[in-house]
Amino acid sequence: MLTYSYRTLMRACRGQHHQWVAVVALLARRSARLALLSAALTVSTRSPAQTRPVPVRTLTVDATGAEEFTMVSSVRELPNGSVLVVDVSEKRVTMLDRTLQHAKPVGRTGRGPGEYLTPMTLLAAPGDSTWLTDIANQRLLILDPMGRPTGVKLLGATGMRLELQSFFTGTPVVGAHGRIVYQGTNISVSPAMQMATTPTAPLLRRDLAKNTVDTLTSVQVSAPRMKMSGDFAKPGTVSMEVTVDPFPVIDDWALLVDGTLAVIRGSDNHIDWTRADGRKWSTAPIPFVRVPVTAAEKKVVLASLAKTDSMMRARMAGMGGGVSLPKVTQGAPDHWPEFKPPFSARFARASPDGNLWIISATAGEGKWFYDVIDQRGRIVEHVRLPAGRMLVGFGRRSVYLLQKNADDIYRLERASLK
Repeated sequence: MLTYSYRTLMRACRGQHHQWVAVVALLARRSARLALLSAALTVSTRSPAQTRPVPVRTLTVDATGAEEFTMVSSVRELPNGSVLVVDVSEKRVTMLDRTLQHAKPVGRTGRGPGEYLTPMTLLAAPGDSTWLTDIANQRLLILDPMGRPTGVKLLGATGMRLELQSFFTGTPVVGAHGRIVYQGTNISVSPAMQMATTPTAPLLRRDLAKNTVDTLTSVQVSAPRMKMSGDFAKPGTVSMEVTVDPFPVIDDWALLVDGTLAVIRGSDNHIDWTRADGRKWSTAPIPFVRVPVTAAEKKVVLASLAKTDSMMRARMAGMGGGVSLPKVTQGAPDHWPEFKPPFSARFARASPDGNLWIISATAGEGKWFYDVIDQRGRIVEHVRLPAGRMLVGFGRRSVYLLQKNADDIYRLERASLK
């Protein structure tokens, strides 16, 4: 769930219709994902059916931060215990001390040295440094191990092309030799400004030093249908309708600390593994309960779609940027699956000890519950988060959680993994 500086993106795309149409498509797809995510959190889609006892660890919060955030997209623990936090809604980067009680800004808004326009993701880079992605400036801001800006990395390309957008929006992770793995786009825009989506997207690996990109594998993704109508030559006449599939069968993935890529296949819940040296193997499907889609759950999805449709309209109204934007609406689902898939939102995380964490909530539990899986595909542990918290990242011996209050304001928390 990310919010971008769309006004800035619109200025960058002024006069280039195929580019800003793609940005609008990104907004629409993100809003659709938000609706499905809300439904996934309200009515759980995955249940850990086990054939042997698995220990359950319940985490306890050790520290709660004093700083308030609107929408946190990324956190990174530094070697000295301080924590960098990106708030994409407020377009700011903050450093919290190791107690989480004292905050100071990192960098500032702009296009110059030590500046950013759309901070999004903090990447763990070689040498304990950090790379901050900035889609509007089309670059990475380099932070030293103390969190201080020291330079930038350019991507060797300009413009708002879809393939370049996906580098910033595809949950990038730094792997072996400083190469960045990320999920490519499944959207294409025709010369007639019609958008098409495919049910799969590539997992890509970009080598910044060589300015090359190669494909590792493909993953199944949600494929909303987007239809454009109207005349681009006549401002105010263009509209776009987005229709999503509820509870889509998707894949999830994570890059482990040793460079191994784990792809969880939503078709049957098995995992495909690829080491950094190219060796591949698959492990058996993780058991899950097939949960029927009920009338009550359909009602939750429709309510979530209505809510995000209202949010999307408000965002579109305030984007501006010197271009006339299309009117975007979300269509009601035209079909419903009989059963939910193993998961319908991406939550996989790589832990510092080399294991894979996959959310695995039982229906009605109301708390976050994770399966911890080793590279043999075994569930070695369950981890239950404190009620109402969301996992946002790992430290060396801890996890970082988000706590949301009644006003939708977030605070960062830390829980020990000892």
